[in-house]
Amino acid sequence: VTVNPGPAVSVNNDTICNGQSAILTATPSLTGGTFLWDNGETSQNITISPTLTTSYSVVYTLNGCYSNPVSGTVTVNPSPTVTVNSQTICIGQSATLTATPSMIGGTYLWNTGETTQTISTSPSSSNNYTVTYTLNDCGNSATSTVTVNLPLNVVTSGNGAFCIGNSAIITATPSGGDGTYTYSWSPGTGLSNPLISSPIASPAATTTYTVTVNDGCGTPSASASVLVMINPLPVADFSAPNNGCQPLAVQFTNLSDAGTYSWDFGDGNTSIDINPEYTYYDTGFYNAFLTVTDINTGCQSTSQIHTIMVFPLPTADFTMGPQPTTILNPNIHFDSKNSSNDVNQWLWDFSKIDSSALANPHYTFTDTGYFDVQLIVWNSYGCSDSIVYPVVINGSYTFYIPNAFTPDNDGINDYFGPKGTGIEEGDYEMRIYNRWGEQIHITNSLSKPWNGIPDNASVVAPNAVYVYLINVTDNLGQKRQYNGHFTLIR
Repeated sequence: VTVNPGPAVSVNNDTICNGQSAILTATPSLTGGTFLWDNGETSQNITISPTLTTSYSVVYTLNGCYSNPVSGTVTVNPSPTVTVNSQTICIGQSATLTATPSMIGGTYLWNTGETTQTISTSPSSSNNYTVTYTLNDCGNSATSTVTVNLPLNVVTSGNGAFCIGNSAIITATPSGGDGTYTYSWSPGTGLSNPLISSPIASPAATTTYTVTVNDGCGTPSASASVLVMINPLPVADFSAPNNGCQPLAVQFTNLSDAGTYSWDFGDGNTSIDINPEYTYYDTGFYNAFLTVTDINTGCQSTSQIHTIMVFPLPTADFTMGPQPTTILNPNIHFDSKNSSNDVNQWLWDFSKIDSSALANPHYTFTDTGYFDVQLIVWNSYGCSDSIVYPVVINGSYTFYIPNAFTPDNDGINDYFGPKGTGIEEGDYEMRIYNRWGEQIHITNSLSKPWNGIPDNASVVAPNAVYVYLINVTDNLGQKRQYNGHFTLIR
């Protein structure tokens, strides 16, 4: 009987952290055999990753002989976790980073080399920090970020040129820092509020405004400037008469700076002429003004209002009498009652012969003829009107009819017809009748007396007594009729 020696085997123990792997090795007393672990593996070495402390046994077999089961224990220590805060700071500030482990009692190691639970750091730019926490040889790491705010920066807008009296919005646009900004504009003159990001600027002259921006954590301030140019307004001025009589022609004289011009005459009419002339036809008050635009800057100015008063004209008119009249009654009464009621001054011109300042004068003409009489009147505004009427002074009326004539062509008393003065030539008629009542002659011309030859005859009528019928109008317009008889003697 061959008795084989019984094999023996030993197994190491191991300690790991949760999540790690352990290697157990079976070491036999005699080589050449086989291994069987209780987890089914058959290699001499096994790698296991238990989450709890666990024992693993192995049986070693050699030449049909089995060893006693031998165990190796893998002690699993829990792995601690660790967290660390992140922080945002401003330039020049410090950040405090604190590692917070899930289990106490361990050690700390930062990538800065520090071994405390809390560190203080002052980076000049954003940076990451890593801490490793170790407990029972088990460790874990965490990373935090210290964010360093960017330097403060500010950009301004609102540069431009504006007309005096207008406003511009100037704006500061900051970046960097902690985002909590305060503003301070300088100078504060002409600003609606120097402590806001976008004040309204209304300076009286060209001004450079500088804004200084700060944040809430002491970041070095940032500044920037904006130029607000102020263009002067053009001078708008003119001269014109203050008043006058209608129709009033007004010459407007431009006293303004160069530019384009827009006139408002106060009655709804306008002009773009430099020195316009404008006529006001209606009475009243008119507020005229001028707007001037600078062609380079576009700035506008409006002149002061110039009030123009247009006064009403009086009306000149008069009556006179007697008219027509003769030299026998040449005293004429002139009456201005038909003139307008606002008349307070009169001037009469009696055909350049004489004059009068009375309202209702009398004037005696010393000759016959047609005389132009002019009346000029004024009202309280000094406005005038005039009118001219002719005065007719006729000669005295006389009318003579002969009682005989001798048509014998001796040049003496050869014609029959009336003579006189003050007779209207255009309204005259003379008829001649024989003793039997027959009409033998008619004429409508005072300058054509009867030569003794009947109408439609060629020889002088016989000696006899004839009858005349004469109709005339005198120079006063009165119609007159004459009849009688005369003798034709050859």
